[in-house]
Amino acid sequence: MITSERAPDLARRRSMIALTLTFLGALLLWIGQGMLLPEGYTRQLHIARAAIILVGGLLLWMAINRWIDRRPIRIAWEKLPLVGLGALAYLLPAAVVGLAVWLSGQAHVELRGTFGELLRDVVLLTLLVLAFEAIPEELLFRDLMQRSLATVFGAWPAVLGQTALFVGFGAIIGAARTVDRLILFAGFAFVQGLLRMMTGTVAVTIGLHLAFQLAGQLLNGSNWPSVELVDPQQWAQLALIAPAIGAPLLVWAVVRRQVTMSGESGLAGGV
Repeated sequence: MITSERAPDLARRRSMIALTLTFLGALLLWIGQGMLLPEGYTRQLHIARAAIILVGGLLLWMAINRWIDRRPIRIAWEKLPLVGLGALAYLLPAAVVGLAVWLSGQAHVELRGTFGELLRDVVLLTLLVLAFEAIPEELLFRDLMQRSLATVFGAWPAVLGQTALFVGFGAIIGAARTVDRLILFAGFAFVQGLLRMMTGTVAVTIGLHLAFQLAGQLLNGSNWPSVELVDPQQWAQLALIAPAIGAPLLVWAVVRRQVTMSGESGLAGGV
């Protein structure tokens, strides 16, 4: 887990440099791809944006780790199943609330295309979400920035600090400029930071990020028309935000069980 111990002065200076360069690099990357590619939405543009963000985000993450933090670049492959835990931490609470809304008759989901078209859309959107949002944003904000903040200020200030930075990032790039979007960004970032602190790895937060964006983009808007959410009173939105409470509780229960079984947390450490 991310500890609250403060590091010596040299490590703290490096952490502040890493934090600053990561935030500025993220802004440059997202704003730059927006200037490089035309506005509007097509599948081809989505793929191009995702490719730029994924490659740029990984290069920035590796550069900061290698030359600023002086940390070995290592992917903890043994933690890959925790991506599934993060996805389930979102999907299970959302499914419970969604089922209640469906049974009440307030909202339902309609299949607009064939099942094959829906499966194709789910696979493609999963890859795009991983490349454009889940992997780069979690590596930059919940790994590099939150770790840097924890080194200097401690674990809880790091959770709050990366939340503020994520909200500011969303406002600057134009993704969060209304009150409801700012609240959404803040709540999402806080939950993700909390999960990062609890488990010590971004594998869980990548999984939750993937599930959140996949459900939101597939069911809302017109970019993926194979399925449509019919929700005139917006009741189904409760299902999309229910994991804000359910996800930390579910992950906490798993972490507690892991500690009980092994004597120490097997989820801590590594990417």
